[in-house]
Amino acid sequence: MFDKRSWFVSACALLFCVSEARGAPEQPAAKARRSELIRAAVSKSPAMRAAAHRESAAKLRAKATSSLPDPELMLEVWQVPITRPYAVNDAGMVMVGVKQAVPAPGSLSLREGAVEAEARVARAERDEAARKLSREVGHAFADYLEATAAHHVHERHVAVAERVLAVAKARYAAGGMLTDVSQSEVEISRSRADAAGEGSRLKSIQRRLNALASRPLGAPVGPPADEGALSVTLTADEITERALARRPDVAMARARRGASEAEQRVIDKESAAPSFSVGGLYFPPTNGMTEHGYGASLSVSMPWIWGGSRARKAAQRHGTAAANAEIDQARLDISAEVAMSLATVEGALERLRVLKRETLPASRRNLEYSLAGYETGGTSLVTLLTAQRDVVDVELEIIMARAALDHALTDLDFAAGTELPKRRVKLDGN
Repeated sequence: MFDKRSWFVSACALLFCVSEARGAPEQPAAKARRSELIRAAVSKSPAMRAAAHRESAAKLRAKATSSLPDPELMLEVWQVPITRPYAVNDAGMVMVGVKQAVPAPGSLSLREGAVEAEARVARAERDEAARKLSREVGHAFADYLEATAAHHVHERHVAVAERVLAVAKARYAAGGMLTDVSQSEVEISRSRADAAGEGSRLKSIQRRLNALASRPLGAPVGPPADEGALSVTLTADEITERALARRPDVAMARARRGASEAEQRVIDKESAAPSFSVGGLYFPPTNGMTEHGYGASLSVSMPWIWGGSRARKAAQRHGTAAANAEIDQARLDISAEVAMSLATVEGALERLRVLKRETLPASRRNLEYSLAGYETGGTSLVTLLTAQRDVVDVELEIIMARAALDHALTDLDFAAGTELPKRRVKLDGN
């Protein structure tokens, strides 16, 4: 005869195994933390090193621009007989000299300022690269949390399915149905397949995190440190204000406008004031001039003659106007991006609350009823397995909803251009 006491003990063990998705076994001490992974990725990234070198190059170009143009060494030979082109000694005049171009007064310092503004663009490009890399690491870490929690759920489901199989075999030995045993074996196989698939995904995400942190792909990655469900503490207007003040792409647009305005001043100066070229000349004795001689040269540009300077000034004004328009467009884009990202965070958080407070308790009650019914013979094993599968599905849905929230928070930080202050959210009703 079937021992009901043994079945009751097994059923209690089954209920104990069906726990919350995040209630995993104790993790090792060395945990992977999102902030540490981001710092490591930014500090070791070859792309960040390349951006830093571009910034340094831009600064050095600005310093070089403040110097006078390189002087020119001149050599001229005149009146060499055509019939004897090799007879340089019979030339009518030989001239050796040095020539120096002198830009319009004040234009060098203005030009240096324009190139320094371009260096600020390079600095903003470096910060923008760091912002994008931080977002990529944030998304990878959210995937890591999700895959770790899902893997634990599948492993627990395997253990629970094995207990159900043991109970089904005991019932069969006491005169129960063989189909209960076969159906339990199918459920175990499905659970193991799910666990194996999630384990493979977990390894892939670990390799991705190592690649982002410029580490060997097979380097060990500790279990993720879970800070719980979070939400932001600022309003959309406050986040937008921070974004306008801190986002590198906004700083880049402002730097481009500054560079364009500085270039405008350079063009204005060069259009209004001429540049010069001066030279010192030495004439050695020749057939045409038997004494040593010297000379000087002076040339002056006339930028107002052909109208090219006016066209350059007009073109630069359009460039400055375009830079101003880009800043205005950035303000509009940021406002929309922040509003959409914040709405996504709020929606993901609300869905997570409903799943935790309503859906999960309901699925667990259904499992308890199914267990009680199976104990008394009023419920089939199929119903019990379906109820257990529903609990697992809801736990996985909660994990995915939590991952959606983490991804949304990562996108919101990206929209703000900085990590926003957050608070931990209580999801259950306790």
